[in-house]
Amino acid sequence: MIKAVSPLLFVACALAATIHAPVRAEAPILVEGQPTIFVPYGDLDLSRPAGRATLNGRVHRAADTLCAIDVRGIGPVMEARRCRDTALTSAHVQVDRAIALYGTDRLAGRSSLSVASR
Repeated sequence: MIKAVSPLLFVACALAATIHAPVRAEAPILVEGQPTIFVPYGDLDLSRPAGRATLNGRVHRAADTLCAIDVRGIGPVMEARRCRDTALTSAHVQVDRAIALYGTDRLAGRSSLSVASR
């Protein structure tokens, strides 16, 4: 016998799926002459390890996007690696601050951080 799914259960499952859906990094824009991607975190609970891990994953994907290379060779590879290291270093300062201030009034109104290369 097939049972009908409760409409409330269906709505709850749909809502849960959208809450945990990955947020894609935006396309890079120039901010003060630097390619930059804004990484959202307003949907994350930074008081939990899973929320912090998700934010770190987004930051790494943004750095990879900013510093992607299409050519082969050691020179471009080293430049891309330096670009990524610079982007991650600046972003992790913001990540640490967001985690430290999570749940306080000092973080109110902020829902993204910037990942910039060079």
